[in-house]
Amino acid sequence: LVSTVHALIVGLFCLYILWFDDAVNANPVWGEPSLVKLNVAITCGYLLYDLVLLACNWSTMGDSFFVCHHLAALYAYGYVLTRGVLPYFANFRLISELSTPFVNQR
Repeated sequence: LVSTVHALIVGLFCLYILWFDDAVNANPVWGEPSLVKLNVAITCGYLLYDLVLLACNWSTMGDSFFVCHHLAALYAYGYVLTRGVLPYFANFRLISELSTPFVNQR
């Protein structure tokens, strides 16, 4: 449930940024990333939550590849949050979260 709610919030926010945030769309590398940073911060919070959930339930749902995926995403999104670089690409990557509710329904 948490993953689906996160995906819907982040995914819809991504679409809003893609359609209406002229600063990010005008300059994809250095555009003013304030809305993207908020969206990435929400995602980083979810990734940390999910890592804690994995650690607490390692025997039933632990997967080292899943942990590597989360750590790599946190590393990449850290650049967006600390340096404000590549906001368009971070936002574009997060649009893929819109597929999560469909994956969770299987």
